[in-house]
Amino acid sequence: MKKWLGIMSLSVALALTGCNSEETTKDEDKDVVDNEVEQPAPAEEEEQEEPTETEIESNDAGELNTYISEYTDGEVEIIFTNSNPNINYDAEGFKMIVEQYQIVHVTNMHASITSSFNDKNSGYIITAKVTIDNQTGQDAYYTTNTIIQGKDNYHSQMPRPNFVREGERLGPKSSDDISHYQPGEKVTGLVSFTYSEEEFEELLQTNPKFRTGTAAANEDFSGQIGQDGVFDFPINEESLQALSERPDFIEDLIEANNYAEKTLLSETMDVNETKTLHDVEVTLEGFQVTEITPTESYEQSFEDFGDKGIVALTIQLNVNNKTDDIISAYGTSGILIVDDNRARYLSQGNLEPRIGDDLEAGKEAKRILVYLIRKDEFELYDKFELEFGPIRDSQYQDVSKGETLTFELPN
Repeated sequence: MKKWLGIMSLSVALALTGCNSEETTKDEDKDVVDNEVEQPAPAEEEEQEEPTETEIESNDAGELNTYISEYTDGEVEIIFTNSNPNINYDAEGFKMIVEQYQIVHVTNMHASITSSFNDKNSGYIITAKVTIDNQTGQDAYYTTNTIIQGKDNYHSQMPRPNFVREGERLGPKSSDDISHYQPGEKVTGLVSFTYSEEEFEELLQTNPKFRTGTAAANEDFSGQIGQDGVFDFPINEESLQALSERPDFIEDLIEANNYAEKTLLSETMDVNETKTLHDVEVTLEGFQVTEITPTESYEQSFEDFGDKGIVALTIQLNVNNKTDDIISAYGTSGILIVDDNRARYLSQGNLEPRIGDDLEAGKEAKRILVYLIRKDEFELYDKFELEFGPIRDSQYQDVSKGETLTFELPN
């Protein structure tokens, strides 16, 4: 007898577009449902191209952003510095590297600055040294729409450029358009984020993420280049140590969006079984079984799973399009079949990262599938199979005539 699990679809609107950069959006509903430019610059512009990566230097006190004490007229204490953040973002050649970041506590600041810190004369400022390298082979438009995400998408901070000296702010040097990066342009600059005492204390209770935002191919910001990059962003030594000891999880969106925390139960990451359907090679690379614990913001979203625990089965595939046409990387679905049809599970699409959709001829892409199962039910199951397909084109039409591929997940 088939047993169907009610599917919970998770979708969270970022609701950040148009936000005042001085405020943190906290009140929306939180329901979860379903080196330079290659051509030489004119001599008179050479000074405007500063600073380069080597010209942004800390002072004798080790401060990354030496402008903070000047701008706030306050006393600056370094709280934490991460000199190796391991934040390397590459979206189809639009690259961003966070070289380092630093957190400072500022006290006794000028009264004119306190509005950025809940009207108090103390608070915290996070500054990141960032390099952008446009290797897309085309113009790219990017407005430094990075954010630091707290406990959920509604507790996020956007950059505060006025806390960085004008000549050191991250931005293009080859154009009057502050968002226009020419092909081959590589620049380094600083971005800063401000937190009140209360906001920073709250941030300490979360697993913060650094989100890159996306660049666009056109001046009107159409033609998105790649997808938003999400990276762990520890803010003290304890969280940095915990991160270094954490398993390497398949990069679904469960932790990336702080929906839940993961505990690894088992993994098999060396399956590497390849099958072909309609000249599309699909490789089952591996899978992980994790127990997930919803974060405070999303506890109600997981109520339908009861109180016996929740297991996430995350499967990583590689899809290689060897046809002469465009196929849809994400229009092709996968169903998890348990114990010869004892149960069938649909994947949770909104927990699955989408790195583009149209997969051109000769290209390949990762495809990650996520299945949520009650833990007490999962422990009763013996056999798991993945039914993948049919293959669909860019218009989501079935081009494999209903045929699918089946992979058995090894125990």
